[in-house]
Amino acid sequence: MRFRPSPRAGLVAAVTLVAVAVPGLPAVADDGVVQVSARLVQVLAEAADDTGTIDTGTETHETSVDLVSMVEVDGRLVALPDGVTVDGATGAEVLLTIEGSGRASGADAVAAAGDATSPATVVEVEIVADGEVMAASASSTLTILPVYWSGSPSPTTAGLRTLGQATATYWSQQSGGAISTSVEVKPWIDARTASGVTVPASCSNEAMATLATQVMAASGYSNPSGSRATGPYRVSVYFPRWNACGWAGLGSVGGAYSWINGYTDPEVLAHEYGHNLGLGHANWYDCGSVSLTLPTASCANREYGDTVDVMGSGTMTGKPGNLNAAMADWLGLARVVKAQPGKTTTATLSPLGSVSSVRAVSVPVPGGTVYVDFRPHVSPDTRQAAWAGVQVRLQVMTSYYPTTYLLDMHPAQSFANPTLKAGESWQVPGSGLKITVTAVNGTTSATVKVSPVSSVTLGSDLGFVPVSPTRLVDTRGGSKVGAGKTLDVQVAGVGGVPSDARAVALNVTAVDATGRTFLRAWPLGVTEPSSSTLNVHPGATVAAATVLGVGSGGKVRLRNNTGTVNVIVDVTGYYVSSGGAGFSPLPSAVRLYDSRTSGGHAAMSTKRLQVTGKGGIPSNATAVMVNVTAASARGPGHVSVVPAGGDVRGTSAVNLWPGADVANRATVPLSGGKIDVYLHSGPAGVIIDVVGWYGPSGELRLTPVAPQRLVDTRVKGGALKGRESRTVALRDAVVTTGRPAAALATITATQQTTNTHMTVGAAGAALPTTSDMNTGPGRDQAALALFVWNASGRSVVYNNAGSTHLVIDVTAVFR
Repeated sequence: MRFRPSPRAGLVAAVTLVAVAVPGLPAVADDGVVQVSARLVQVLAEAADDTGTIDTGTETHETSVDLVSMVEVDGRLVALPDGVTVDGATGAEVLLTIEGSGRASGADAVAAAGDATSPATVVEVEIVADGEVMAASASSTLTILPVYWSGSPSPTTAGLRTLGQATATYWSQQSGGAISTSVEVKPWIDARTASGVTVPASCSNEAMATLATQVMAASGYSNPSGSRATGPYRVSVYFPRWNACGWAGLGSVGGAYSWINGYTDPEVLAHEYGHNLGLGHANWYDCGSVSLTLPTASCANREYGDTVDVMGSGTMTGKPGNLNAAMADWLGLARVVKAQPGKTTTATLSPLGSVSSVRAVSVPVPGGTVYVDFRPHVSPDTRQAAWAGVQVRLQVMTSYYPTTYLLDMHPAQSFANPTLKAGESWQVPGSGLKITVTAVNGTTSATVKVSPVSSVTLGSDLGFVPVSPTRLVDTRGGSKVGAGKTLDVQVAGVGGVPSDARAVALNVTAVDATGRTFLRAWPLGVTEPSSSTLNVHPGATVAAATVLGVGSGGKVRLRNNTGTVNVIVDVTGYYVSSGGAGFSPLPSAVRLYDSRTSGGHAAMSTKRLQVTGKGGIPSNATAVMVNVTAASARGPGHVSVVPAGGDVRGTSAVNLWPGADVANRATVPLSGGKIDVYLHSGPAGVIIDVVGWYGPSGELRLTPVAPQRLVDTRVKGGALKGRESRTVALRDAVVTTGRPAAALATITATQQTTNTHMTVGAAGAALPTTSDMNTGPGRDQAALALFVWNASGRSVVYNNAGSTHLVIDVTAVFR
């Protein structure tokens, strides 16, 4: 298994998909096309194209591995052909379409597709129903099925029972008795003489699947996906050491199967059983002598590098080390204190072996979660004496299972002493927090404090004051912003914004970019986040709104990622501690204007729109939050939205994208309850949707937060499919004093497969009929969205067509 920064895209990889018309198809068709229903089994298995191993000074547990898809069909376990990998969890119901199988059907057709001499080919795989990982807390039966084909069988069945019981005892200890496993061992089978069993010709995936099927049948063992009265059960095929296999063991992730290559060391079977429970590997990230950030491409991923941990076992000596708290938390077996952004959290951590006590502090970060736990040099954690102490790991989701990476807190020493010592701190990138070890009490406990690192205190409970859109910065009159360079923008005390403003509503526009890039904006003095504000394409003028807290010296900072780009910043309002207007979101967005259905909007012309009195917007409203969409533009240009009578030529709300639809959020002051909408160039359809209003009777006030990434489907969850609504729990993640009612967040679409739009709504409520973002293939698109949630703090994001990945970066909450 190699580390992947995001789940696999698509259902089938490395295979050519063709359209097969199969209406009313019988089990076997004359043209050799057959459909086979099966249940998915995902196995961590050897990757033949990857020769990397981890040198621990002794034997490696497995070679570098990859995820291999197998299926259960007709009571048989069959490996899918090389290159066919299904993007689903173990247990998923799948429908395979196989072409060229002749008269073969069922498992025979799948097996034929894996035969290099057969014309049979898997042309499509469809997930019919998602899988569910076997519950870690369920009582289970582990059955060891021993088989041999040379020499004499070894060890005895009693020895194998001892091995199985050691695994059962280990996982019972790690779970405080929640994982209860009974062990049985079947008699040895001689593959040379047993009926229905053949000697494997190789250690291929196909051969291991066949061996498991045959040995189960010869032992009178039924399909392990079934269940007994005692609960789920699992099967381990054991055979004497065979050098043809370059691994000690293999295991299905979240499933029933494992294979053991002659090892009687308890940690091998315990490790594979961990895979059965749904766990990946415990690795490390070695970033050399550089100052540690969260891992980047410059860091080396060491598979099994966390060798003290049972899921990082690189050696087969002694008892398995304790499971790290990140893995235990995923199984629901750990007491973990969750650090809160912007707040100080202190916890006393017990050693990892103290399963009923608090064992970790967790910190959400872009792409995963950082866990801080305490592993002293006591049995069974005695493999790396120099590593003992407070350890830090990054947990990420890799293809539906968790993988952890031990991080080096002293990178200049290259993992010689990776732990945080008493009095030492580490600033967690992208979180605005730092971890400090305040005390280590021998081998009994460690006290850890997680606290904000911002040099500025952001305001809270702020009221809004609108200003006529005013340009603060335009680099087109000077120098572009270079790759990796920052631009500090004075936002308080200028442009009609007073010096005591605590937050600002901005529109950021990128012009003349030399390549694909993104811009990041945050309050100056706050730790630079990993979030983004605006995605930019060469040759396009792109704008995105944001609401940010005011940083040190009344400034915000922007950074350009790559290439060079001109940057324009306009302000449309500010937030203050005393006075100002409250905000009220509308129950559902109100379409105020659509030129496509109201006679069109001529280029270089202005439309005046009545706002108050429409769709629940009161007469005393002072400003509105709108979504401005330019549809089907035939040329470059922009749309400006200003208070009635304001200067429509000074700023822009959205820039046209010829041949496509594009949208942007804007906060617009009202004049006499009206706004003016100006179309520069075009032609294009112009759409104005109101999502909320500010005014004396507005109920909510704004609290800015250090920008933070809370959702990235490239890392966890997978792409949104067409007509899919994905639930997100932003309220639980954005922790401020009190209970926020809504959030402002930048949503970014990436890797889109077709033109689509995205809509944000409260979970369980009717989806709004208006869109929050319009986007299409070949362009990363960002837009500010208002997330209003239900009573449980849940929102949904709906994708209309194709598939797209989604990123959500939060900058402020309303409460």
